[in-house]
Amino acid sequence: MARADLHIHTIYSNHPTNFFLKKLKAPESMTLPEAAYRMAKRRGMDFVTVTDSDSIAGCLDLAHHSDVFNSCETTVVFPEDDCRVRLLVLGLNEAQLRHMLTYRGNIYDVREYLLAENLYHVVASPLEVFNPSFGPNHVERLLLLFDHFETRNGSRQERTNSFITTLLEYLNPEFMEDLQKKWKIKPASEKSWQKGFVGGSSDYCGQYIGLTWTEVPSAQTPQELIEALRRRSGTPGGEHGSTIAAAHSMYRVAFQYYQKNLRRKNLKEPDLVSLILSRVLQPSERVRLTLGEKFGLALGLAKSVLRIGKKPSPLERRLEREFLRAYSEIPSGERLTDIPSDDLVSFDERLYHLSDRVISKVSYRMLTTAVAEFGKGHIESALSLGAAIVPLQGTLGPYLYCFEKQNRDRPLIDKLYERFEPSLELPSGKRGRKKI
Repeated sequence: MARADLHIHTIYSNHPTNFFLKKLKAPESMTLPEAAYRMAKRRGMDFVTVTDSDSIAGCLDLAHHSDVFNSCETTVVFPEDDCRVRLLVLGLNEAQLRHMLTYRGNIYDVREYLLAENLYHVVASPLEVFNPSFGPNHVERLLLLFDHFETRNGSRQERTNSFITTLLEYLNPEFMEDLQKKWKIKPASEKSWQKGFVGGSSDYCGQYIGLTWTEVPSAQTPQELIEALRRRSGTPGGEHGSTIAAAHSMYRVAFQYYQKNLRRKNLKEPDLVSLILSRVLQPSERVRLTLGEKFGLALGLAKSVLRIGKKPSPLERRLEREFLRAYSEIPSGERLTDIPSDDLVSFDERLYHLSDRVISKVSYRMLTTAVAEFGKGHIESALSLGAAIVPLQGTLGPYLYCFEKQNRDRPLIDKLYERFEPSLELPSGKRGRKKI
């Protein structure tokens, strides 16, 4: 068996699409291509590629490795309504990339070019909703236009991955013929009901690489891998995504950006205390830190955000005491110890609960003290304590943002089930009502 993670981002993906990274003016990824390669190999990938947005520069940086092949991710558009879809394109060269990008404003033209060049391509995260108007009509056209789909995306929840997998498995010749008559679109191949499945981590932060992958029966070279995928021999495997993992990915990218730029004073200080626990989010380094070091780093970040002076202030000392007190109250079995470095599912879940409890306790105690100070007539002290609560609660903002983003596809899945179930006889319970 040969394995590859077919969806990885590096520093060449530099146009963020989410609110928090845009606010920090950070790129989508801070991962160096060589670091991505090392992580992929450490986690058992036989072949390596990176899929940066409209770029193969990361792959070219790794060209000295014989097991690396060129790939990219590109966003294409339905010209009728500007709805966007992402494609992964494997095995292309620089000239083909430049030519392809001249067509990307029209999904139909891009498809024709990819077929003419015999470039293997995949619809990435097919049910991701970029535009509110994206719906069943678009999915029907995607089924005609493309033969290969990413059915296990490491940044999408299991219910989403499971639904698209089931939908594709239940396609049949009669259904596809009806779609062709409806949309007047020539299918990508004669047996358009037979789809190829792939998987990839969709990693941006350098930590989830190789935890989701595609496996083929055998391949000795990158070209043999692509040919096996073309024959629909790929089998996706590995982890699904979650709201928590998506939020932690953002935290990690933000902290990596902070490390590289803010400490060099190239940029203004961030206005989010979302960075307060980010130092702990680097699994390869977390075991090296003592409790005091963890909170020293966290408070260093809080200090810059809250504009605390260089000398310890009463507010800084109060924050330190409250953080240490809240953390000490967490049972040892619920802390971030004794978790294997590659078990990011357990690590992310435990970190979320730990962060939520610590921040909630600190915020509650700061608020209680502020109310007491206000009652004593110490208005300035009360306002200072109260002002610290807002950015502390802002730490949980990315979780809420990712919850909303991860669940945008729920109405779409319901609509798809209602439309396709009568014709395809989809099994009941496949709407994806699973744990979020």
